[in-house]
Amino acid sequence: MHSHPTGPCDGALISLRERIAALEGVQIRPYAHGQEGVFHRDTLIGHLHRSGVVGIACGGALRDELIGRGQARVHHDDPDAPWIVLTLDHAADLNLAVRLLQEFWLAHCARSSLTAWPVPTERPA
Repeated sequence: MHSHPTGPCDGALISLRERIAALEGVQIRPYAHGQEGVFHRDTLIGHLHRSGVVGIACGGALRDELIGRGQARVHHDDPDAPWIVLTLDHAADLNLAVRLLQEFWLAHCARSSLTAWPVPTERPA
């Protein structure tokens, strides 16, 4: 029987779920490989790992800027994918993850700025 570690990231994930699930049209539901997907309607905008890692759909200049500043990492399976990866180690990481998911949600709701936010239908395997 496998157990999942608990620790500081659990509280951060709970807070992230609560803050994002409150947005209209957002659902958090089971996703691939034991993760939870963050969906706005049927579009995947993020995925949560139990380890406190968050994948967020993010492309273009914003993606490059966040990676360049060391606030995010490229997706481990496909460095060119329109996804960034954050680890919720500090309150600032949680706030950044919430802000990015909210911004993507707003852009998706408005259907404007989507050219600046490539909309992946699935994350890389």
